[in-house]
This record gives sequence, C-alpha cells and structure tokens, in this order.
Amino acid sequence: MLKNLKIGTKLFIAFLAIILIFIIVGLFFLFKSQQALSQAAFNQLESVRSDKKAQVEAFFVERQSDMPVLLDTVALFRQNAFQQLQSVKESRKRELEHYFQERLHDVTVASKTFSIAQALHQFDEALHLEEDISRANTRRSIEQQFHTELNRFTEKEGYHHFFLIAKDGDVVYSTAKAVQLGINLLNNQALNNTPLNRAFKQGLKGVTIQDFAPSLLSEQEEQPVAFFAAPVFKTGELMGVLLLCINHEPINVIMQQRQGLGQTFDAYLVGKRGSQTTYRSKRVAKNGGAIEKVDEESSQALAGQSDTRIKMDNTGHFKITSYAPLNIPNLNWGIVVTIGLEESLTLTRKGEKKDFFAQYIAEYGYYDAFLIHPKGPIFYTVLHESEHNTNIITGEYANSGLGQLIQEVLKTQTFGISDFAPYAPSHGEPTAFIAQPLIIEGRIEMIVALQISDVKLSQIMQQRAGMGKTGEAYLVGSDKLMRSNSFLDPVNHSIKASFA
Repeated sequence: MLKNLKIGTKLFIAFLAIILIFIIVGLFFLFKSQQALSQAAFNQLESVRSDKKAQVEAFFVERQSDMPVLLDTVALFRQNAFQQLQSVKESRKRELEHYFQERLHDVTVASKTFSIAQALHQFDEALHLEEDISRANTRRSIEQQFHTELNRFTEKEGYHHFFLIAKDGDVVYSTAKAVQLGINLLNNQALNNTPLNRAFKQGLKGVTIQDFAPSLLSEQEEQPVAFFAAPVFKTGELMGVLLLCINHEPINVIMQQRQGLGQTFDAYLVGKRGSQTTYRSKRVAKNGGAIEKVDEESSQALAGQSDTRIKMDNTGHFKITSYAPLNIPNLNWGIVVTIGLEESLTLTRKGEKKDFFAQYIAEYGYYDAFLIHPKGPIFYTVLHESEHNTNIITGEYANSGLGQLIQEVLKTQTFGISDFAPYAPSHGEPTAFIAQPLIIEGRIEMIVALQISDVKLSQIMQQRAGMGKTGEAYLVGSDKLMRSNSFLDPVNHSIKASFA
C-alpha cells in the first residue's frame, strides 16, 4: 500500500513518525523528571522531618539526663548544709559545756581556799557582834583584808553576784543589794522557796548548779539567774556555802554568734525544770521566757535525743534543724540550731547576684526551677511566681500540669514528664514540666522540678535549612493541638493560640 503513495506523502509520514517518537520520548523523560523532582522534594522533607524528629527526641533525652546531675548537686547542697549545721551545733555544745565546767571548777576551787573559808568565818562572827558600830567597822576591816578574793569573781571572772552564807542560813556577804546582810534563808518565809534558798540548801550537800529561775537580786526587777554552789569547810568543819551567780548574758554571747551563718540561722537553748520548759537563751524572733508550745526538736533534745532533719516550722516555712542534749550536771538542757531550707540550698557564690538555680535555668534554657517538699509545699522557685509557698498537692494549682506530675512522681519515685498545657502562675502560657524525687535512705526528701517553655522546641522546628520560602514544620500532640509555634503564621498557629 505504501508503494502506491507518492514520495512526498511518504516523507510526510516518516516525518510525523519521527516527531511522534520524539514526543513520546519527551513525555516519558518529562514524567520521569517530575517523578524525580517529586521524589527529591519528598526525600528532602523526610530528611528535614527525620532531622527535626531526632533533634526533638534529643532535646527530651537531654532534659531527662539533666535531672540526675541536678539531683546530685541538690543532694550535695543538702549534705553540706546538714554538716555545717551539725558542726555549728557541736561547736556551741562544746563551748557551753566547757563554760559550765569552768564555772563549776571556779566554785569548787574557791570554796576550798583558806581565804574564802576565813572570810566566811570572820563575816559570820562580825554579824553577831552586839554593837552596830563595832559590827560595821569589823566588816569594813574584813572586806579590806579579803578585797582581792571577794571582788575577783564579779570584777574579773564576770559573775553577776557573789554570796557567802553561813551554815545556819545567815547571809554574811552579798553583792546583791536586794539580799540584805544578816537575813536568814531558812527562817525568812519570803525566801523559803526562792532559787537562792534552793541553791543554798543544795550547796550544803555538795557542789551543784541551780538552774535559771527569776530571782529578786536587784531593787528594780526579777531577773533569771543560775547559781553555782559549793560547801565551805574550815579544818574539816562545815562553815557554810559559797554561791556564784550568772545571768543569761554569757550564754547569749555564745549562742548569738552569727557571722557567716545566713539570715535565717537561729540557735537557742531550752531547759526543763519540773514540768515547765523555757528558753535558756535569746532567739532572733523571741527573747526567751516560757514556751507556749514546745516544738518537737526541743522535746527530743530534752529527752536525750540528737538528730538533724528537715521540718516545717509553725509559720509554714521549711527549715533544717539540728538538736542535741547538753551534758551539764543537774541541768536538763537541749540545744537547737536551725536554718531556712530555701536559703541553705540556694547558694550564691561570692561576687555573683544569681543563685545556683537561677544560673542553671539561664544556662540550660529552662523557664523556672522548683524545690518541693513531699507533702506538697513549694518552698523554692527561681521566679517566685504565684505558686511559690503554696501546696501543689492540695492547693489551688493541684490540677495543673505540675500538680499532676508531682502526684505521679510521688507514686513512681522516678523521673516524670508532663505534656504542654496552660499554667496559670506563668500567665496562662502553655508549659511542660519534668520532675524527679531526691531519695535519701529510702525516703523522698524533696522533689526537684524544672519548667520547660516552648522556646527551644520552636527554635528547632523553625530552623529554615532546606525549607525554602514556603516550607513549614511544627509539632502537634495527641489532642491535635500545637506543640510548637508556626513560622509562617505565628499569630494564629501557635501553642498559646492552640490552647486558647
């Protein structure tokens, strides 16, 4: 059939065939090119997706790995705070016990000196002279004779008052104006049950200490004083009693040393006489006197127990407290030293304004850091937002992401993380939390928590490498709400807008 066609027709058909072949080949290569370009675009997106997925997963792995290091640091701070408080307690305890040992040594040695025995004997004889003039002159002569021995206790040794009392109860020498010379402690009804009377009676039996009690030794007012008493003998015969008296001043000097111990540091003494427990030294917040409600650490110390632990005080603040009994003859005393838990764990290095946790969240990109007691109180945050000093378990934020996470962590006693959700104390901004308990000797001592903002995640998702002008990457949660902010539409497609 083709043989009958003209040569021009044949050429035209051949030309059309060639063109058709080129069109088919071109279309084939175009299709393949489009496929290749599409595949390249998909591969690029998948590569970006995989890269961002790896970065996001690494972000959370890093957050989890941050926590053990932070817990070790908090544990070290706690240990150092405990050791420092114990060291202060033991130092004050030794100093006080030594102070009382010296006072007992003073009264013991003084009572055995010939000059004191001679002075007591001569004052007693002078007291019973019949003529007033003769009695006064004799007393002046005796005072001049024993001036050095009589005055060294109040002028050099720092005692508050000094007494010599004959064995029949007559006060033969006294530096206290309110205690009249010649008054008899045994026969005077007004002095029958006074600390001075009790100290004298105990002193007849041996060297002793009479605990602090209000005594009228001045004409102005009663003042708590303690007595050190010892019997005085002359050639084996009991002559009377030597009494040395102190007030609270030397005790307070020991207890109120505060240099380098922080603003919330407190140290005080408690003592129990009969059924009454009272302070034996001044406090920062209280000046002593009766204790309305004896705290647990005071009771434990007075019961002979020693310990260092964390507890809540009657104002709702947590503190580290260390207590122990004092080993002083005839006295049931205890020493208690405390410091605020927040201050002891939030150290600020010299020359710097930010504490450790403030520096930590700034360096690692966290929004806030929390220290939480196992019972729920948040006793420290860096930013001190409205959740600070509230109870995250029972308080108004118990149903927040942080509250639910803390309850979970208390049950599991392991690391935990919460998803992003609006958090009222942070102005309603969606935030996530991580938390882990600090466990000491099998018991949760506190919980350390960190607040994660969306900044780091949004920075990861908004990296533009390989994204072009119209590329977009974002995170969504199982609730189909945003977990990162959009690059192309940050106003309408953001975490905050998504949760609004």
